[in-house]
Amino acid sequence: MKKIIVLFLLLIVWGCLFPAAVSMRNVVNSVNNYTVTVLHEYNATRIGDIIPDMASIFIEFGCDSSLVAEFKGESGTFNVEMVSFAKSRGAMGAYLNSEIPGSEPVNIGYKCRKSDKAVEFLKGKYLVLIRPSSGSNISGALELAKRLEKLIPGDAIKPDVYEALPKTQMVKGSEFYFAGPKSFGLGFSPELADALRLGGAVEGDAAEYNVDGNTVVFIMVKYVARSQTLSAVNSYLNSRKDRPVIMPGESLQYYTIVEPDRSENYIAENGDWLYLLMSGPAGGKAQQFFEYLLRGGR
Repeated sequence: MKKIIVLFLLLIVWGCLFPAAVSMRNVVNSVNNYTVTVLHEYNATRIGDIIPDMASIFIEFGCDSSLVAEFKGESGTFNVEMVSFAKSRGAMGAYLNSEIPGSEPVNIGYKCRKSDKAVEFLKGKYLVLIRPSSGSNISGALELAKRLEKLIPGDAIKPDVYEALPKTQMVKGSEFYFAGPKSFGLGFSPELADALRLGGAVEGDAAEYNVDGNTVVFIMVKYVARSQTLSAVNSYLNSRKDRPVIMPGESLQYYTIVEPDRSENYIAENGDWLYLLMSGPAGGKAQQFFEYLLRGGR
């Protein structure tokens, strides 16, 4: 009897931590006082029909399906686009790496922004964009966003896509999250993406840090296995083979690459993670900071 009670309690806790899946069609059809017409439902291969400029990036973040619906109510007609991701972490990454020109933040869901033309919010594994159409305005779109947000389950803990980044000396607002070469290309060059073999990466973080009055860039990339990490380190070193390279020392295993302007880059592997510090000023401070990061930022 005790075992049955314990199992029952565990099922309750599990249900609280991991809300039941809710389909996009169920969400849009559950909003009261609107006539809803589902116009299109696509899988990931058709996401380009909704967001042609960002389709490849959304796919990197785990986009799996999308829905377009028309809402008609007392406040007018609205076009709603919902995009579903495999994980809420991927949805957060897609939101952070896209934008609405001229938008400002709004307190709806995990994240929300509005302009004079659209409202976009993030909740759970869904990214939702609402555009006013005939006889409607942004106020009506915000009201619809609030109703939709209440119907979408969210994680027990909001996803933190920058959790792997050390916080000491970080330049606030410089954080960057990516899930492959396309999203990496929003912040860095395609050449660097190729050198780091990001086609085989799982995800990564980057940020700027202040080192003795200088700004350096720190990139962390996670691969499926250590063998891929080692391959990426070798690939990066080959891309810099015309520069002086200082081999790893006995205590801390990392390479130092001296750039033509005398700045230094440092690269190391730590299991399935690759660490790269770029634009370090000569003189040892950046090197000391990289060693600090290799020790876990402590």
